Amino acid sequence: MRGRAPFVTYEDDPLVAFRRAAHMPGLSAGPRRLAGSSKRRVPTRRNWDGKPRFTPKRLIIAGAILLAVGGAYLFWHRSGAIHVEGLADGASLGRRAVNNHEIRVTVDGGRGAPVLTVNDTSIGAPTRDGSAYLWHLPNLADGTYHVKVRTGRFLVGTSTQTMDFTVDSTLPVITVPAIAPTAAVDQPFTLDGTVNEKSVVTADGAAVETSHNAFHLKFPFPPAAPITVKAVDTAGNTSTATVIVPVARPITRGVHVTAVAWTNPELHGAVQAMIDSKLINTVELDLKDEKGEVGYDSKVPVANDVGAVKSRYQLSKAVADLHAQGIRVVGRLVAFRDPILTKAMWERGQKDWVVQDSNGNFLGAYGGFANFANPDVQKYNLDIAEEAARAGVDEILWDYVRRPEGPIDSMVFPGIASADENVTSSIVDFLTKGQAMLRPLHTLQGASVFGIAATRPSQVGQDVGAIAMHTDYVAPMLYPSHWNNGEYGVPDPTRQPYDIVKASLADFQTAVAPTGRPLVPWLEDFSDKGVTYGDQQVQDQIRAAQELGVADWLLWNPDTVYTQTALTPIG
Repeated sequence: MRGRAPFVTYEDDPLVAFRRAAHMPGLSAGPRRLAGSSKRRVPTRRNWDGKPRFTPKRLIIAGAILLAVGGAYLFWHRSGAIHVEGLADGASLGRRAVNNHEIRVTVDGGRGAPVLTVNDTSIGAPTRDGSAYLWHLPNLADGTYHVKVRTGRFLVGTSTQTMDFTVDSTLPVITVPAIAPTAAVDQPFTLDGTVNEKSVVTADGAAVETSHNAFHLKFPFPPAAPITVKAVDTAGNTSTATVIVPVARPITRGVHVTAVAWTNPELHGAVQAMIDSKLINTVELDLKDEKGEVGYDSKVPVANDVGAVKSRYQLSKAVADLHAQGIRVVGRLVAFRDPILTKAMWERGQKDWVVQDSNGNFLGAYGGFANFANPDVQKYNLDIAEEAARAGVDEILWDYVRRPEGPIDSMVFPGIASADENVTSSIVDFLTKGQAMLRPLHTLQGASVFGIAATRPSQVGQDVGAIAMHTDYVAPMLYPSHWNNGEYGVPDPTRQPYDIVKASLADFQTAVAPTGRPLVPWLEDFSDKGVTYGDQQVQDQIRAAQELGVADWLLWNPDTVYTQTALTPIG
């Protein structure tokens, strides 16, 4: 209709409709229905010129452009993404870690190989491992370092990743005593110490508590072997410290008693008289002796199989009787001098149980020496020790834990080469097993050693210092009559018991000092080499030990006959 404004509908752009209504009086700016239509029409957005603003074609084109631009940006942005393995930001590396450290870099796309610098200095071209680039750190001094990895992005630009790390080769300092305070064998034990920097502290068998730089290692009972304390700091530097834990034992004043003597009323009665008079507080009772006889009612299979068990006494009853009188019981166990075992095994063709001569024949020394390097020989002796410990003996005192005397190249020990260090290590290995087995049973372990072992360990395979590390005490056999004339400058040791005991015992004190283990010397109470021993000779030996600060002693008489008048009551 000429001269009149058209209807304004939602098909028009609202802004245009508003403008039209504003300049044409009488017309509403609101929407109206078209003639003949009962529904409102869907509005279409239009530009200022009246053309639709959005059409499907334009939308498709715009979407394609956006996708293309976004995809190109994402591809560009992700190209050159750097992934570093083997080095974390803020890491602290110890010297060993630096010398073996590998940095592994992979790159998503990118242009060319990445470049790695440490403090803006290249550390060389990388090697390749498939798609990865590998660098090894040079020998860097202690300090803080800045690492930068750079690579080109797709077409243009670069991608960079940086991180810092520290080289720290200073070992943590552990402060613990070399020898811990004496501990009760049947009580929990705690080792206290400190470490000078943040570290993880561990020790085998210990529960660890830490507070700042202090640590507390808690054990259910004192460890048998020396404790190795380990501290690892944040850089991976590791320090260790060794602590020996001596166990408490009462002063020992005792006598040796054979299995036969224990069943002999006269000999047993004499020992009982010493107990009643409080002259002794310890009885050392034979479990297995030099003949290889097991004197008590043992149930150990091998002992019964080879006919070694003589059942002269009931061990549990003997221990109970002595304990009821306040007497400690030391079970003497002759380990490797064993005629019964060696002859039985030799006849059965199990020759590796036996020490042989250089021609591979049975070595006749002492009637037969068992091969201490053989695991079955070790187990046989350890089984007897365990049985005795469970019967209640307070200590196992090993005897003949050594090789036979004589040139070592004249002997064959199946399983090891005939060398001093091999023999010594086998003996120590055996004692280590024994102590580990006995400690949970709260039974102590000692070792009787030759008088010459303090200065001439290779002659019998007894390294006193090493043995002391794996026993609870050492019992040197200082019998004056066993020394040659002139030893320690003593013209006639048998007639000069004070001089020879004091001189030789002083060397043993030096040998065991680093271990903190006590000495319990064997002293002579028998006559030999035409010299009769009585009160004076026994007292001279005891006095020599006391003057060196050694209050413990065991008297030896192979017939279990002792000079009671030489002893004074224990206060």
